[in-house]
Amino acid sequence: MAEIEGLDRFIRTIQSISDSLESGVKQVVSQTALQLESDAKRLVPVDTGHLRRSITTSLESGGMSAMVSTNVEYALAVEFGTSRQAAKPYMTPAHARSKTKYIEDMKAALRRLSI
Repeated sequence: MAEIEGLDRFIRTIQSISDSLESGVKQVVSQTALQLESDAKRLVPVDTGHLRRSITTSLESGGMSAMVSTNVEYALAVEFGTSRQAAKPYMTPAHARSKTKYIEDMKAALRRLSI
């Protein structure tokens, strides 16, 4: 069987790039999600504080994705309003702010790889 010179080094380089990319993505996902959570907690209207305390972040897929959510049943009514209550958005504006930063940070993480 023929042997390709430098193949081992090439494979190690590709693995290193893959590991660095994964690490960078996880860092950006985590930081963005935690900032989104913080912004949502800052923006949410407070009566008893129950809704604010219920906003949490969970990392998923080994840290490659995240979910910022609440399990409070009236959360959607606060965010989007009802026929008797005006909307008081907190998650939507927090998401809009974090989306732009997420894209910028992800691009920066890719540039750091210097491929």
